[in-house]
Amino acid sequence: MVETHRKMSIPETNSATVCHPPMRLKRKMRELEFAEAIKHIRNPTPKMLEIAHADLVEGKKQENIAKEHEITKSAVSQASKRLWKGFLKSKGYEEISVVLNKYRAFTVKKWAKEAVDLLNNEDASSR
Repeated sequence: MVETHRKMSIPETNSATVCHPPMRLKRKMRELEFAEAIKHIRNPTPKMLEIAHADLVEGKKQENIAKEHEITKSAVSQASKRLWKGFLKSKGYEEISVVLNKYRAFTVKKWAKEAVDLLNNEDASSR
């Protein structure tokens, strides 16, 4: 018996593809979400929390936060990223980076888009 497989429409890429979320999450959170995110990170310092709060909750520009605290923009980004990962964990998600063949990458990109859409829609409906 001969099996036939239906080909999926997949954009042509190299045999190994680095998969990143196809769209960006809106990196903004409310006070309660920030407080919940803190519970999901290890050893947060008061300064790190202050910096991340200014970026993620207050919506200040990272460049201005860096000048205000006399640190690099990269340090601001790092503090915010730690809190953002805590936020994702509090919602039951985890951000990962993987190398996959193109067929698996196609599937994982679809899953990533669905997760981003769910998180963005959840955020929009709760405001």
